Amino acid sequence: MTEDERSWAREGLPAEAREALASGPAGFQAVVCAARPYWKRGRPRRTAASLNEQWRKDRFVQHCYVDQRSLHEVEGHRWRQRRLFEAVELSPLAPLGWCSSVALDSQNKIVSTARGTEVVSDPTNVLALECARRLQEDSGLHVRLASTTAASERRPFRSSPDLRPTSVCLSRLAGHERENRQFLSDALAEHINTHLAALERLGGTGI
Repeated sequence: MTEDERSWAREGLPAEAREALASGPAGFQAVVCAARPYWKRGRPRRTAASLNEQWRKDRFVQHCYVDQRSLHEVEGHRWRQRRLFEAVELSPLAPLGWCSSVALDSQNKIVSTARGTEVVSDPTNVLALECARRLQEDSGLHVRLASTTAASERRPFRSSPDLRPTSVCLSRLAGHERENRQFLSDALAEHINTHLAALERLGGTGI
């Protein structure tokens, strides 16, 4: 069903509410908070059986299929090759609309919340935001950030009909460009060498 076919989403909605919803995260949150007392009053109480049913079937609450001990072992070797990178523990949430604004991805693939935020679907975009903040404070910085974090999005994978959170290890380099794109070439070489060293280390352990 397309957005144009959802007449129930438009009919009976006051113009002020439509304008607030379209104005951005702050307006969206204001509408949700205003409607919360009515939603709470008519909300049926969740039973243990219904919660258990959602836990078994809802793809967004399923755990990652990778064994956590194996995952930590692999990430430990990769982190040892990233000594120059600052390790950042990211929030599971990002500003609402960030992924679709930066990566130009559809917001329909993002798990949005009612408080002007969205569940992180691509942590590299969040690291880019943090890099930009640091460069605004000090333009001479050479920012090296890395993080291991879980990400979720509403994009089905061909290999599986289910979608589960996936833990990924990623990094970002940021700085102001120099003559002949020297920063870009140096950052690319540093990234490639870091990943090759990590793969070589993993290969030496038999993983």
